[in-house]
Amino acid sequence: MTESASIGRSLLSGVLRMCCHKFNPIKKTVIVNIIKNRLCFLLLGALLSVNVLAETLYVNDLNYIPMRSGPGNQYRIVHQGIKTGTPLTLLEANAGNNYSKVKTQGGLEGYMLKQYLMTERPARLLLPALESRLTDVSRENQQLKAQMDEQAAQLDETMEQLESVGQQLQKKTTELKEVKEISADAIAVKQHGQEVQVANKQLTEKVEQLEADNQRLRRDQYLMWFLYGAGAVLLGILAGVFLPRIRFRQKTSSEWV
Repeated sequence: MTESASIGRSLLSGVLRMCCHKFNPIKKTVIVNIIKNRLCFLLLGALLSVNVLAETLYVNDLNYIPMRSGPGNQYRIVHQGIKTGTPLTLLEANAGNNYSKVKTQGGLEGYMLKQYLMTERPARLLLPALESRLTDVSRENQQLKAQMDEQAAQLDETMEQLESVGQQLQKKTTELKEVKEISADAIAVKQHGQEVQVANKQLTEKVEQLEADNQRLRRDQYLMWFLYGAGAVLLGILAGVFLPRIRFRQKTSSEWV
């Protein structure tokens, strides 16, 4: 188990160095977290597949180990040699004389020296499985790296789009500010126009009033001239009537005198 964990750590470190050296710190952090989660999951599956029941033992790295009918060399051999890595069920840990009683998967029971038994599968048997798993992990890592490269490219494209959108937003903000200024001017112009209209209306009413007054004054003036003319005519008539009489009376009076 210790050797498997060491291999897993070495694999994880190598993959991280291989995949993350060319990225900036932000992208590197994201990628490292993705790789850690993915590889930890894969390595956990690999390590769990290695674990066995506590009562299962394996023949050590020697080629073939004999199984005897009793705990000692004096007992007959019931199996000439059990191959390295063969799983055995532990029946009795201390059967005497440094022997343990075990049973094969085929049901054969016997005694074997404890020094030839181990609780973990031999390393040389684990190596092919680990190599196969390493190959699978490497292949998956390549796929993951390709995905991360694609995501990095998409991230760069997204950042460029974000920058472009930011520039467009800044432009629109400036345009909006200009529109607001123009709108403010337009409101002021409209308000001034309304004031001018009110003043114009007042002036129009005043002009109409003045015209009415002018017409009234003209009528009064015409009437005055008419009255003056009529008075003059009347005075002329009266003078024509009364002046001769006055002159006649004056002449008569002078004759009497």
